[in-house]
Order: sequence, then structure tokens, then C-alpha cells
Amino acid sequence: MKFDEAVFRLDGVEEVILLDEIPRRDNFLEIIQNIYCPDPHCDARLVFNRRSTGKNYLSKHKSSDNDHDIDCDWYNDDVKTVKSITEYTTVNGGLTEEGKKRRKKEAMKALRDYLDPPEPKPKNPNKKPTPKKKTTESTETKRGIKVNYDPNGEVVQENTENGDFKVKEPSFYERLPHQLSVKDSGENLRTSAIIKEVKIFKSDNPQAEIKTVFGDIQITFVMPEPFFLGNERRLSVDQLIEYLEIIKKYVEAHPNEIYLTTMCQSRELDMEDIILYVLEPDFMSFQTKDGRDFETLTAVIAAISTGAI
Repeated sequence: MKFDEAVFRLDGVEEVILLDEIPRRDNFLEIIQNIYCPDPHCDARLVFNRRSTGKNYLSKHKSSDNDHDIDCDWYNDDVKTVKSITEYTTVNGGLTEEGKKRRKKEAMKALRDYLDPPEPKPKNPNKKPTPKKKTTESTETKRGIKVNYDPNGEVVQENTENGDFKVKEPSFYERLPHQLSVKDSGENLRTSAIIKEVKIFKSDNPQAEIKTVFGDIQITFVMPEPFFLGNERRLSVDQLIEYLEIIKKYVEAHPNEIYLTTMCQSRELDMEDIILYVLEPDFMSFQTKDGRDFETLTAVIAAISTGAI
């Protein structure tokens, strides 16, 4: 059951919010805890769902206490005989180059849409809701593979029913900083923030930190030892340190001008001190406030070195 909008209801105040607008709201976390069916006859709670593809959708809360009112346009008491459950086998695996590029492009688009929201799609007044039918306890079990990201892992392939192979990659969830919560602990993420400072620690075990901000949210991106030693492009440690030093000098001369948009991992999130880990140079992309995007670390270094930005 999908919805194009929801009612945000809190402290006696109600507001109808379009689905596409919800992720851009600064009070995003508050909104998704207090959204309801848009039908005026109904008090059913809704859930804001976020797929790893970046696609968002609204659905009814699973609790039986939140069924739609009998007068609601989304009410439906039909019964479907079978529901499907997928049991996953968890394996470790890596990403294809195309997989990294696609995820970074999606992340860069998410930031651009946040900074410069596209025009909302006009609502179709003749569109009728398509309720999801209720299910019985009868179930059908399917089996699948879920991939945990391993920077040293091989790309996983799954056998399909017709005998072909399908590439299975780990999911990286779109989360702009104001959308992060403790529920995102231990996840693969895609996010963006303005670079404020770059710190480089040169030793036998090189590391670096990029200090960033997004509104009033501060995030530290850590580049641990695997970032320097395990990258697929085989950039040397000295070369990576040189690249980070170039970015460091650029940020010092041009504060608040460039975003880091990157794939990363979280551990146990402390919302007062958010730390995320960038495990590969190829996870990084960069975006300027004036609308220029650089899909790789080497691309932004070339732009800085030639004075293009």
C-alpha cells in the first residue's frame, strides 16, 4: 500500500507533507515518528521506508492497532492466501567498479536535490489508492543471499533459477546527516557534508580525518589504515597522503566551499560525536556549492591543481 503524502501530526498541529519533501525537512527524524494516513477519516500510522537504492515510500504501520478506518479510502479487508518470506544466507563480499560509481552518482544527486529541490510532481486528483490486501498465516519461503561489505572480499555471484549468475552487492543506505540516528549503527551508508578541516597522521600505520559540518551537525570521517593500503587503484600511501594534503590546503584557502559525498561505514553511532569510516579512496566524491561534481578523488585533485576550482 503506497502513499504520495502523509499527515504530520504533533502537539495538536497537523500538516500534509508530500513524500518527496519528507527527507529534505530538517526535523526529518521527528516527522517520521509522527506521520499518519492522509485520509481525513483515518488515524492509521504510517512508516517512512528507505530502500538502499535511494527510493523512499510510505506504508501502513504493521501493528494491528493501526488498521485503516472503515471509511478510509485505503481500507481493505480482502484476503490473499499466501505471503512470501525470504530467508537470507549472509556472506562477505566486495563491490564492482560500476556498483561504486552508481552509488556515488545517486548520493551526489541526493545532495543536489536537497540543496536545490526539484519541482514537486503535480498530484493527480483522479488517482485512486491501491490498497495492499491482507494476508493469512499461510506463507511461502524463498531463499536469497545478503552480502556484508568486505573491502578485501570478492564480488559475490548468485545462481538464478534459469541457470544464470546475478551479481549481489552489499547495500549502502542514503542518509544525509540530519537523517542519521542510532538505528544506523553498524551500517553501510552514503552521505554528504561540507569539509572544514583535514588532518593527516603520518606513521607506519597512516590514517587521516576529515572534519565536516552539515547545518549544525558535525561529522568526522576517518580514513583508517585499509584506506591507504587496500585501494583497488593501487595508489601508493605517499600519493594518497599528497592528495589529502592538496585538499587540506584548498579547504584552508576556500572554507565552506566543497562537500565530501562518500560511501562509508558506521559503527556504534554517538549522535553527539558522529564518526564514520571511509575504507576506500574510490568511495569518495566531491561537490562544490556552485554545482560542480567530481566523481573521484583524482578528479577533484586535478581540478584543484589546474585551478579549475
